[in-house]
Amino acid sequence: MQQTPLHSVHVACGAKMADFFGWDMPLHYGSQLQEHNVVRSGCGLFDVSHMGVIDLYGEGSQALLQRILACDVARMPVVEPGQPGRGMYGLMLTDRGNIADDLIVYRLAENLFSLVVNATTSKKDISWIRAHAPALGVEVRARKDLAIIAVQGPKAHASLDHALSKNLIEKVQALKPSSMEIIG
Repeated sequence: MQQTPLHSVHVACGAKMADFFGWDMPLHYGSQLQEHNVVRSGCGLFDVSHMGVIDLYGEGSQALLQRILACDVARMPVVEPGQPGRGMYGLMLTDRGNIADDLIVYRLAENLFSLVVNATTSKKDISWIRAHAPALGVEVRARKDLAIIAVQGPKAHASLDHALSKNLIEKVQALKPSSMEIIG
């Protein structure tokens, strides 16, 4: 069974682990009702490192995404180095125009995009993208070196203050709820 980079932390914190499509993921840490209330009134951290992350490099990256996604990534502004990238929710389409998957696409630089795809479909999604990438000179890299944490709740910003550097705290505080910006 696959494990996220945070697996040992979950086990050490007493998580009840369960199989989630081949991933050993935390189901809960005791009372599910208590966890629900903490997130609704405070802050909850969720390990979503099982999601697939795919980076696209090269001058044809935007053209590739315009071809396989239903959203217009050309609307995403190019960001300055060191600034948060912009994210957009979108649908990846088949050659027939059917929905292959939903995802979030981030523009990190002019010719660098990062996609976050569903865990259960990531292998299929990577294959689909790789089938179209060579014609446009795009390098496709599946990222296995990242941990992804979703932070939710009304006290999310305040809860992270002790865990982040001052520079990252300022970036987090600048984010709006439901923001789709990458930090770091």
